[in-house]
Amino acid sequence: MVRIHFVNQVVVSLTDINPRDYSYIEVAEIEVDTPNQAWNIVQNIDTSWVEEYADVIHLTKVGEIMASNGSEERSLRSMMIGDIVEVVDSGEHYLCDFLGWRKLEKNEVPWL
Repeated sequence: MVRIHFVNQVVVSLTDINPRDYSYIEVAEIEVDTPNQAWNIVQNIDTSWVEEYADVIHLTKVGEIMASNGSEERSLRSMMIGDIVEVVDSGEHYLCDFLGWRKLEKNEVPWL
């Protein structure tokens, strides 16, 4: 299981992203094991990933509100630079960085 945390504003840094400079919203839990598997689900651009993968996605209350405020074609946005994926079993956190995933140290995770 992974948890998806959307960055709450546009990442403006063009170099090193410091997650502590941003705020985050936990939007969903997805029944997968890795950030790459979550990415493959959330990056579904043809249909709503929330609807397409409803059997493995569990929205948080905030995620439900965000999804209900979206257009019919896209209820929640795709993942973007600055988002964080938490792997529940291991407690590891990964930042969606410019060139893939960057594993975060505990002191880099804003809510820990």
